[in-house]
Amino acid sequence: GDSLPREGTSGLGTLLAGCPCLEVLEITGPGFISALPRLEPCARVCVDQRTCVNARGVGDAHVAALRGFRGLRRLTLAGLPGVLKGTGLVQVAEHCRDLQALSLANLGSLKTWNYSAALLDTLRNCTQLTQLR
Repeated sequence: GDSLPREGTSGLGTLLAGCPCLEVLEITGPGFISALPRLEPCARVCVDQRTCVNARGVGDAHVAALRGFRGLRRLTLAGLPGVLKGTGLVQVAEHCRDLQALSLANLGSLKTWNYSAALLDTLRNCTQLTQLR
């Protein structure tokens, strides 16, 4: 169903309950530094690494939980080693039909890329997508 997983979503259920109309969301892991200037402020916000430590544990189930933000227009996921298969991206694309911008960087293991099939499925469902990075 559409219910969020009860455990392991690091407060995403609380965020969804408080901000159901969220349109822009960036989840950036600790220590991630982008070559793109637009992502640099995100890295600086996490000066206190304790506030970002939960981002290390963000995985496919967490990304899938984002499907509850049905009005999501822009999603950035960066520096998240726990996103291994990309199955959550498919669910986001199926439920967040207004997604216009998707930015992905350093997901999963830096040595392997295991989410290419899921990314293709995601892109098939993103009919409003105008930006992919």
